[in-house]
Amino acid sequence: MGKVMAALGEVIPKLNANPKAQEIIQVLPPLIALELDGEDAGLSLRVVDGALALSKAAPDAEIVISGDAAEFARVVTRERDITHAVAEGKVWVSQGKLSKMILLDRLLNLARKR
Repeated sequence: MGKVMAALGEVIPKLNANPKAQEIIQVLPPLIALELDGEDAGLSLRVVDGALALSKAAPDAEIVISGDAAEFARVVTRERDITHAVAEGKVWVSQGKLSKMILLDRLLNLARKR
């Protein structure tokens, strides 16, 4: 299991149980692909019945986030802010709008709050 998959596996249940996170999940793109160097397999975040879930990568994603898996794992665990990773060119949006990735970052931030 890759670092990103493990980090997301830990964070997603917290987000699905957080009422403030639910508000953001409702406006996320229904499918966000993660094409990260160093990750074992292609991953995607999918919104299913109002909840966030991990799934295999899919070609019909509205947004594709690319870059270094270790760096994105640090973003997921909140060791790092997404703006720094983007500014350094370690993580980027290869398809879709950057604003959707920033929305995902806000959502991930809620996993650390109660």
